[in-house]
Amino acid sequence: ILAKQVVQLRNQREKMIGMKAHVGAVGMQASTMAATAGAVNAVGAASKAIGAVNAQMDAAGMSKAMMDFQRQIEVMGVKEEMMDEALADAFDDDEIEDEADGIVAKTLAEIGELGFGLGLGLGEIGELTMQMSSLLPPLPPP
Repeated sequence: ILAKQVVQLRNQREKMIGMKAHVGAVGMQASTMAATAGAVNAVGAASKAIGAVNAQMDAAGMSKAMMDFQRQIEVMGVKEEMMDEALADAFDDDEIEDEADGIVAKTLAEIGELGFGLGLGLGEIGELTMQMSSLLPPLPPP
């Protein structure tokens, strides 16, 4: 009788282990289903929010505003080009540049003559010329 009871206990133990595994699997499935339900609710809420934004947004008005903005950018670009050309015409005078070059050449020549008159060598005159030219304001780029 004891042997029979030991065998029955072993069988019941194996069944209990199997049931425990089965209950664990069912619990995992329940957790998975709960997570899926949460994801479905989140997607539903997001789609409602997107629908509300789309309902409030005027696509035709937005398109018109973007077209007006693009047109204003083009007008601004044309005005900028016109201003650049006007400023270039106003300040781009070859005679002024030639006159400035002549004044600079004359000044450098006078510095050279002054240096030779003072008995300076070519290196010292060059150094003096560099010092004097650093005192002049820079010329605007052509």
